[in-house]
Amino acid sequence: MATTEPAIGLAIFGAGIFAKERHLPAINGLPFLFAVRAIHSRTEKSARELRALCESPDVDVYFGEGEDVIRSVLARDDIQAVDIVVPILATPALIRMCLAAGKHVISEKPIAPSVSIGKELVDLYEAEFAKTLVWGVAENFRYMSTFEKAAVAMETIGRPLSCQWQFFASVAPDNKYQQTQWRQKPGYQGGYLLDGGVHHIAAIRAVMRSEIVEVSGHVSQLQEHLPPADTLTASVKFRNGAVGTILISFGHARTSPPVFTVHGDRGCIRVGRAEFQVTHYGPDGDVVSPLETDAQFETAPISAEFSSFATAVLTGSKTRLGPREALQDLAVIEAIIESSERKVAV
Repeated sequence: MATTEPAIGLAIFGAGIFAKERHLPAINGLPFLFAVRAIHSRTEKSARELRALCESPDVDVYFGEGEDVIRSVLARDDIQAVDIVVPILATPALIRMCLAAGKHVISEKPIAPSVSIGKELVDLYEAEFAKTLVWGVAENFRYMSTFEKAAVAMETIGRPLSCQWQFFASVAPDNKYQQTQWRQKPGYQGGYLLDGGVHHIAAIRAVMRSEIVEVSGHVSQLQEHLPPADTLTASVKFRNGAVGTILISFGHARTSPPVFTVHGDRGCIRVGRAEFQVTHYGPDGDVVSPLETDAQFETAPISAEFSSFATAVLTGSKTRLGPREALQDLAVIEAIIESSERKVAV
């Protein structure tokens, strides 16, 4: 029986925790779309560890911090796309190199360490590469089934009035992500609030389907080991007139998954990463839908975003991974930080 060759030759840049535990399993699960041709990491050890988990045959390992080794990967004709899973400060320059080499790119969120750098990247991409290359910024919250259902249900609850997002996490000193040097000394604004906060803004924007146009925020550091900040609270206003509050913290004693409640004049929605429920108001009382759950919320959305990226590469179709979406997520977090620093609404 004849086998079908995978459509896209892929290089993976970065071999850290998220590459091992999330990106590569998703790629392994799509062998008809991707064949990993090369893996690059700063160290030989981490590159070979990721290689050992790869189900594609004949994967070459590259390592080292110089640009020459990166260029040698990008010079390969059997590589059409790259997956970038490197620390935030290293991401923008690598995106530029990959696009300049004629490769399609999927890069982990956030798009950049600041809006100014992110805007430069997006402007460059749209001016020079968008007609021939796909660049997507991986944001798995956009592909979580519960948030997708909530976005559709928004049409049924009438005029949006208000919303509340609440998320608490306990990032202890021995947390596996906290063991990475670049998170202990971030070198970019917000620390975990930037790295993880964009997830939450992406979900809020996807469900509300209206842009946040004004924020008033307060940012603080509750835990000494989580510099420069680990907690934010903000009041926000949407273009459609709705108002809301956002609380995101990585410095609490216990972890509580995100809960998003949206109130309309004909009903309300309560949604998280794994649960979704809608209540409709009626003259004879409230009608509450059955609680829907998704046990695959940690893995299925990442497979979906890689599948969407591959489809865009092969057919030119649109995705929810567009860099302007990621730039807007970043802009909201940056505005909240700025509002806190200046003690004004932004």
